[in-house]
Amino acid sequence: GETGPKGDKGDTGATGATGATGATAWSNTILPSEGDGSVIPSVGSAVVGDDISFKMVPTVTTTTDGVYLASSLFTHVDVYTKSADSATPTVTTYWNGTSKEIVDNVLTLKQVEGGYVIKAYFQDGMGGMGLIGGNGTEEHPYLIDAKQASLASRALEATNSNNDYAYFKVAEPNQTISKWTTATYLFGSLDFNGATIENMKNYLFGYIGNQYSDKPTVLSNVTIKNPQINPSSVFGGAVAFTLHGDVDFNNVHVDGGSIITNSGNGAGSFLAMIGSDVKDDVNTINFINSTSSADIYGSSGTIAGFVGPVRTDFKSKPNARIVINVKEGSEYTGTERIYNDSNYNGLASTAYVMPRDWANILSQKLSDGSSRFEANVADASTNKLLKVFDNSYYKTEYSYNNFIPFTDHGTTYNTADGSENGTYKTDVSSVKVKADEGATQAKFTLSIGFTDKNYIQAWNQSDLITSTTAEDGVNYFVSSAIKNYKIGCNGLFWDQTGTKITTGTPKWTLAAGSGTWKQEGDFLMFATGSNLSWGADFTKNNPGFKSATITVTQYDADNNPLSTQAISFAHSTY
Repeated sequence: GETGPKGDKGDTGATGATGATGATAWSNTILPSEGDGSVIPSVGSAVVGDDISFKMVPTVTTTTDGVYLASSLFTHVDVYTKSADSATPTVTTYWNGTSKEIVDNVLTLKQVEGGYVIKAYFQDGMGGMGLIGGNGTEEHPYLIDAKQASLASRALEATNSNNDYAYFKVAEPNQTISKWTTATYLFGSLDFNGATIENMKNYLFGYIGNQYSDKPTVLSNVTIKNPQINPSSVFGGAVAFTLHGDVDFNNVHVDGGSIITNSGNGAGSFLAMIGSDVKDDVNTINFINSTSSADIYGSSGTIAGFVGPVRTDFKSKPNARIVINVKEGSEYTGTERIYNDSNYNGLASTAYVMPRDWANILSQKLSDGSSRFEANVADASTNKLLKVFDNSYYKTEYSYNNFIPFTDHGTTYNTADGSENGTYKTDVSSVKVKADEGATQAKFTLSIGFTDKNYIQAWNQSDLITSTTAEDGVNYFVSSAIKNYKIGCNGLFWDQTGTKITTGTPKWTLAAGSGTWKQEGDFLMFATGSNLSWGADFTKNNPGFKSATITVTQYDADNNPLSTQAISFAHSTY
């Protein structure tokens, strides 16, 4: 049948209960950045507890063809949040490279009620240099990415160009750096954080320190492993070419390898040489727990374990002074080899800290009477720095040898009252010194010098005493061959007061120009060498008696030097 008519609409049912209110999404405020960069949030807004991230984007400047020019460095970000208990927002600073919330320039946080206020900081011109954070302060040093360490030299030079003192640190500890580009300068503090640098074939730095600053440059916590330094025509060093001011080497190690320089130059593990670019003031070099075992090759007198030769007369820096402190735990254990006939087959005598040619200028004095150079080496038994650097090079050499404690008993004077300016005794007697504890032998060396005002000729003769003589319960080393003689040369004689002797002298028996000597009675006679300007005509050139000193060096049973003592027994006529 047909469909019936549509019925009326039924009544509307009752309104259901209102559902729960949805979570509020809060937006965040991005303040203008300081420096050249921007902040991009991951979302426009987020509910409380959700992850939200902020990407810090340094500005990169490129050429039209896309070649990199410069970039800013994201250093840190301030995050402000509101507090229900205070109208003043709180601020938390997150540092790029040290705060775990930041990864690859992205800060990730949990959203909070009211949202965040974000302000990022960028440092212009410091990006793209192997840095991943920090702002160069002591609290937040620039952080070096070990994988991009070869770029860090640009960052060092960028701060040094304005003589700015900055702090740098390798971000992760104990990294291996396989590539490092020599930086022209290091002025500031660079903490390698335990890194090992491999494949080095040149200095880490050209110049280290700053001659215009009293603040020391600090290099710390690094090992240069098996360097192969061969600069050929210049000075050799694994750490730096030369000094520009105060420097601290703290826990710096040169582990094996070799440093080679040609016969005309010199080398040292840490500093290849000292030039004229030092401060016109005190320049202090501290070695703190720093070692080298590198083999060093060069010409005689120009190579040393720590510091290479001096190559300036300091005329442009009349007030310059060099002070070297070798503190506990610092030592050189490598081998030094002398250049000889185009090869390095001669083993050098031990020049522990600086080479022998420093002795040529050790005696320089400044206007205030202080020495141009000073070196202090830690006594292993007391950890006190002992001054061992003076114009007697052998004292310095002994002190550095094997890094053992060494005592300098100073100088005594064979005068009536024992003073330096007293009247010298004229009697001739054997020389004796009190034996040091542990000493088994003593070497007595008599040094005599003559001059014609233009040239000084010196003679040495030695006597090794291997037993002691007891007197009143005290043990002495006594030499019968080394005495406080009256001195003669080419027929002229002087007593110990410097007075010329004209009667009662031995008959001259030495051939003129032979360079020989002879002891007869109370007299010690010399003949000058034929190469002296006045030679056999010594009597015609108003010669003079320069010095007469007996040096006694005591040794233990292993031939380690224990002490030195100088005895001046005659007055100089000049």
